Amino acid sequence: MKNLHFLTHQDLFDRAVDHLFDQGHAALLPRGGGAYRGYRGGCPVGSLIAPRDYLTAMEGVPVRYIGFPPNRVPAYMDAGVAALKRALLRSRVNVFECWDSRERVEAFRGDGVGEEQLAMIVEAHVAEYEVNEIRSVTGSQ
Repeated sequence: MKNLHFLTHQDLFDRAVDHLFDQGHAALLPRGGGAYRGYRGGCPVGSLIAPRDYLTAMEGVPVRYIGFPPNRVPAYMDAGVAALKRALLRSRVNVFECWDSRERVEAFRGDGVGEEQLAMIVEAHVAEYEVNEIRSVTGSQ
């Protein structure tokens, strides 16, 4: 089995910040939501995706959908969700990350962003999902 070396949280953050500062403006779709690619550049997630892995089916798919079970994703987004997940994995982004305790989540978060970074944030949306049960479908743990 191939061992994947995923980007660290710091690598992802640094790339997102670099992309946003280089681009200098938001990349929004006409009806709202971030554009992974487009005439105004793209969002930080889109900047991680290699051109060869990009499909227009990804546009309009909220990145949070890659962690949802199939029955919680609108059927018309199935191809986009699958393409987005595959592209992010090929870009070495761990889309399966999870923590086994509240303490580990808080340790990862640390003290949050610094004063300088906080002053640059115009708007942010953060969501937390809690999985209550994990069931193996292969019979192995």
